[in-house]
Amino acid sequence: MSPRGWSQASPEARERYQQSTIKFPVYHFEAPNLLWKDDSWRLANADERDQLFGLPSGYTKGGGVRVGLSDVERMRLLGNAWHVPSFKMLFVALAWCCALPASGGCVLATPLQELQLAVSPQEPVPYLWGRTGRDFVDAYLQCVPEPLRSIALPFAHVFDPPNMNPFYRNLLKAGDFKGGLLLPDFREHSSAGDWATAAGHQRGSHINKDGWPRLVPCVQSECQHWELAHGLSEHPFASHPCLPSDLQFAISTVCQGTGVMAMRKAVQRRWLRKRGELQPLTRMARRAMSPRVRAVAFSYDVGLHLYLQILLAWPDVTYAARLITGFQVVGAIESPPIYRSVTEWPLSQGREEFFEGAAEYMNDLLGSMGPSEDPLHDAKCLELSLKDVAQGTALGPLTEQQLRMKYRAGSVRAMPRFAVLQANLKYRAIDNGKHSGHNAHSEATVRVHTSSHDLFLLVCRAFFRERATVTDTWGICRLEFGVDDESSAYRWKPTADADQAALICCFWHPEWQAPAFLELLGHPFGLSSAVLNYNRGPELAVAACRQLLALVALHFYDDSCLVGLNREKGQQQYMYNALCDLLGVRLDPGKKQLMSSTGMYTGASFDLSRLMVDGEVVVSPKPGRCASILALVVAARAANRLTPAEAGKLRGKSEYLASQFMGKVQKGCHAALAQRQYRDKSTLLSPSLHLSLAFLECAVNLVPFRTVSFASNRPLVRVWTDAMFEPASPVGLGCIVSAPCLYRPVALYAVLPDSLAQQLQPRDTLINQAEILALLLGPLHLPTVFQDADVISFIDNTSALQGAIKGTSAVKDSASLLACYHLVLAHLNTRAWHEFVESESNCADSISRHGGAALIVQMLQLDFYEVCLPELPDVPHAPLEQLLKAFLPGCM
Repeated sequence: MSPRGWSQASPEARERYQQSTIKFPVYHFEAPNLLWKDDSWRLANADERDQLFGLPSGYTKGGGVRVGLSDVERMRLLGNAWHVPSFKMLFVALAWCCALPASGGCVLATPLQELQLAVSPQEPVPYLWGRTGRDFVDAYLQCVPEPLRSIALPFAHVFDPPNMNPFYRNLLKAGDFKGGLLLPDFREHSSAGDWATAAGHQRGSHINKDGWPRLVPCVQSECQHWELAHGLSEHPFASHPCLPSDLQFAISTVCQGTGVMAMRKAVQRRWLRKRGELQPLTRMARRAMSPRVRAVAFSYDVGLHLYLQILLAWPDVTYAARLITGFQVVGAIESPPIYRSVTEWPLSQGREEFFEGAAEYMNDLLGSMGPSEDPLHDAKCLELSLKDVAQGTALGPLTEQQLRMKYRAGSVRAMPRFAVLQANLKYRAIDNGKHSGHNAHSEATVRVHTSSHDLFLLVCRAFFRERATVTDTWGICRLEFGVDDESSAYRWKPTADADQAALICCFWHPEWQAPAFLELLGHPFGLSSAVLNYNRGPELAVAACRQLLALVALHFYDDSCLVGLNREKGQQQYMYNALCDLLGVRLDPGKKQLMSSTGMYTGASFDLSRLMVDGEVVVSPKPGRCASILALVVAARAANRLTPAEAGKLRGKSEYLASQFMGKVQKGCHAALAQRQYRDKSTLLSPSLHLSLAFLECAVNLVPFRTVSFASNRPLVRVWTDAMFEPASPVGLGCIVSAPCLYRPVALYAVLPDSLAQQLQPRDTLINQAEILALLLGPLHLPTVFQDADVISFIDNTSALQGAIKGTSAVKDSASLLACYHLVLAHLNTRAWHEFVESESNCADSISRHGGAALIVQMLQLDFYEVCLPELPDVPHAPLEQLLKAFLPGCM
């Protein structure tokens, strides 16, 4: 009889098995499972296996198990045992999830406190689990890295425990949380599709990553689907997803009590006292900084940072310490648990490999340096570099010779620097960490996720839902928001001294007519690690605002937004500014937007003036964005040329405009731009590009900006569509519309006219295009039903479904038809949700095949009408003006 695993084992493992006197399963004798010295091999002995299992050497020889076991018996015993460190982590995680008490009990005969003591402070989440009060403070300080730990321990009595955090107390009182670090719930990360839906976007169908689950499950008959669809009580856009718990806490606190303003002032006074008591700690921390770090981090109040970390039970236990030592930018980057984990991070090379070949890289870089085509580019790059030097965040500029005198050959790997013109017509210096290999040699296990427009709109929705409480507490109010921006935000985050040679940037000096170099002291703009390191600060500040001050705070990188009621008299922004001042965070006064019902945040303009009255928020692009798109269009037409780079820029701006402000209408022009960006070799304007530019220009001028409505007074319309295509037969289109305003549901049937079929691209089947045309039947022939309505549209064709959700298609004629469809919806102010339905459950399936003779007409008592599609222009090539005239009479 062959031993276990013999058939799967390699020939070498079989040979070793036969040579050995210890007959373990054959896989034990594979090369990776053995200990080697030159060509000699052996199995790990019993003492070594004790240590591999997390036990003291010789543990299985005595001290808890029967004495006198042979080495082979001990090894077999370990083969049936748990790996002790893994068991510790599993036990703590299980106890945490089950909300078991932190003391006074035991599980599996192992006291929890004893197990907790066995966990290292280098593992702060399990080490601090279940701790509260002064015990938590002392244990948290043990998790803080040196040198801050030794500096802070004598001040342990000054720090307030997290029990004084009102948000933390609420969690303890609710019973679902037993103490320890307060980990984020990552609701925005895991609920992006839900949040987009509540903000009026459909990101995908049920099969997409950010899609919603199906509203109506798979059923076997049309009647069942009909009944379940009519059982839906609200449109997906009227959903109310859960906000992050601390943000919801802040909103509820503001809405429910006017005492919040006095509370904030009391908290501020306490922080001022604590700051004074911790000043000796901060001074010692500054003395512990190296000159490089002190140059950019001197303003930070390290003591108050650590005070807030402990008070918030903040999981990023190393942040305040890194303000002393600097943040690492190359190699293994710290990955605090305030960010979502990355399940599959691409393997990268370490910092040792980073400097291999540095001399050859520098020679290539210097050989490629020279003046740019635009002299203004070089002048702006020099101006921004000198600004870095003037404000103290960089040293230089240095000549090549000066650089070689300061750093030994092969020890520097510089990033090429260039200046880019932003949408606000200001230049920004970018250090290309991708080109230099910095990003490829940086590795983290987490990923930054910043808030989007959707979160801002959901905050508005939350206040609108609480408007009755707000009116009772504060009186008639309106919602306001203010925005603050950090000044040179990345530059003021210190970097580790060990990475000094990796923080050199190179640019062309127009006055020297030679390459110049800067030594950066803070983080450059262009490194993936810089994004991760920088955002640790705003995350801490936002958590302090929400949990300790009941401020409704959001942030997008260095842009912070405060939302609140006008009756708070701007205290929200004042308190945030005071917090930044205490922490030593520099704000840019020139970019401040005072609290108002209208303003800009993250590149968008929001008008909240009607929110608390009728539940509407108007979202539009910031001033100048539409003008910049039109300027690019005019310039391309005047030159009769469009380069791939210009097409990509125009397409990117248009995509952003379409996705955030204009629904999906504007996507009708993107196919030709994508063709030029990725595939065309010519730069001359083609006929399709002429029409796309005309479409884009007309859309920017005519299509209204996005209005997000949170009121629930819109009628809910249910629509089923289908198309039937068989060779040598007319293409049938079917549609069923059920709406509250209709006495009976309506069935519409149409035949695809030959004139339109001939305009479509020749192919074996027209079913996908016919399915899109079927979507047009309802809104074209029942416009009053679709006007200002919420529609749920059921489609059994996945190509048409995905096209309707995205608003465009890679197929030209499909893209044009989808543009027509979304034009009609925009004109009628219709909010449509598109969902898949199986063909056998699609109520419109038999309509497209049999028209008025379909049994479903009698079964559901439908009013049947045979209709016609309107005469269309040349659909695949029609600019927006012609499509508007064809589909929306009277709107031009």
